[in-house]
Amino acid sequence: MKITKKKIVIGGILGGIAIGGYFISRRIKKLMDYSILITGVKFRETSVANLIFDLNLNFKNNSDIKIVLENQNYDVFLNDKFITTISSEKEQLIKPDGISPLSLTVDVKPSEIVKELGSNPISEALKLVTNFQNQRLKVKMKFGVKFGFLTIPLTFTKEELVKNWKIEE
Repeated sequence: MKITKKKIVIGGILGGIAIGGYFISRRIKKLMDYSILITGVKFRETSVANLIFDLNLNFKNNSDIKIVLENQNYDVFLNDKFITTISSEKEQLIKPDGISPLSLTVDVKPSEIVKELGSNPISEALKLVTNFQNQRLKVKMKFGVKFGFLTIPLTFTKEELVKNWKIEE
């Protein structure tokens, strides 16, 4: 008789975990169905060595999850070639079921991009520009997500053709 109760309890716990996991996965799936609208660019430094600017955007969160980002770091690659780092050390709030403004700093080193393009940078740059929508864009995202007093580090990588990214202008 005790074995049966034990099995029922274990089965109930596993069932509860499965149902909870299902609902959490649905919420996360809605969260991943976001869109980004670029709302402004403010240049800080423009030179041959550095191009640094603030990028303002609106993040549309389609889920009911509120997120507090303590820090953000995005390494951007085009066709597996490092392009730039985008970051923010400011705490920013992503509201549930709505649009939230975010501000990021973009730091581009033009000379490093030219090196990445190889021996014929002008030809490679023209190929990228003329067929930009069909280039592979990979972003390695690192977030510090705040939960109460804890900050949990999360890392994601998203890689798709440029034309498949949900970025509006």
